[in-house]
Amino acid sequence: MVIVAVGAEKSFSFGAASVRGDLMTFIAVFCWAVYTISSKPLLGDQDGAGGRYSPTKLTAWTMLFGTIALVLVTLPQFAKQDWSAIGPLAWAAFLFSGALGLVGPYIVWSYGVERLGPARTGAFHNLTPITTSVFAYWLLAEKWTTLRFVGVLVILVGVTVVRRAKARPAPGGQS
Repeated sequence: MVIVAVGAEKSFSFGAASVRGDLMTFIAVFCWAVYTISSKPLLGDQDGAGGRYSPTKLTAWTMLFGTIALVLVTLPQFAKQDWSAIGPLAWAAFLFSGALGLVGPYIVWSYGVERLGPARTGAFHNLTPITTSVFAYWLLAEKWTTLRFVGVLVILVGVTVVRRAKARPAPGGQS
């Protein structure tokens, strides 16, 4: 993923803003890894047995608690917001992006964790920079460099290796 990022057309820097952004990204990736690993016991095994929640129920609980936390953090801004300035199209876009960009992917992700396990599902998260690069090319006319193509190839090979790997039993004979 670093190769794809460094292979961007714009120059790579270690400035304060860049380092802060990189640190925030690292923290987000760390939190996502913790969420993925901790959701496995709640989902059960590849047959759906042993877990307390289906992928849909786990997503519902995640969205509920996430929404509560977000509302508490943003509560001071609610009073300042001019709610009448938000039109029906903006509300529709908000609901559409919430369903398509948040709830749907969480359900698919939880289903993957349940069926494939956290490590194999997590490998597919590496496809994000490829998807982002493709959309940046289409929507923003961002150019691809040779280094970016190399990064994409490395990611695809890595995901393929993980996808084809056979699951090994857990240490201690437990699976």
